[in-house]
Amino acid sequence: MGTSTLKPLDLSTLSPPMNITLVTPDAGLPELSSFVAEKLATKGLVGLDTETNWCGDFYFRKVRTIQIGDKAKQFVIDLLPFAGSPERLSQSKVSTHSIPATNLCSIFSPQRSAATLC
Repeated sequence: MGTSTLKPLDLSTLSPPMNITLVTPDAGLPELSSFVAEKLATKGLVGLDTETNWCGDFYFRKVRTIQIGDKAKQFVIDLLPFAGSPERLSQSKVSTHSIPATNLCSIFSPQRSAATLC
């Protein structure tokens, strides 16, 4: 049986190219809100992923970033600026086992309540 070699990912070769918006309290929220509103209105599909800190027990990992998007547009939500400090983020209750969708709605559309968005 032959061996395979993983090749480095060259982002410039992706088709369509990646279209990433970093979301912080100061940038990207209006674009994210519009994207989610459009997907909700058209019942479009999106992908959702989270990245966590590393620790020995998966149960205690904390969410660090949230990615949402589709083939054409991607958003990376950096939770550290929303928390205000690494300590506050570390103490938050957002863990991999407790991320109800209603908690994410305030990020997607701060002007709406979770009940009307989700």
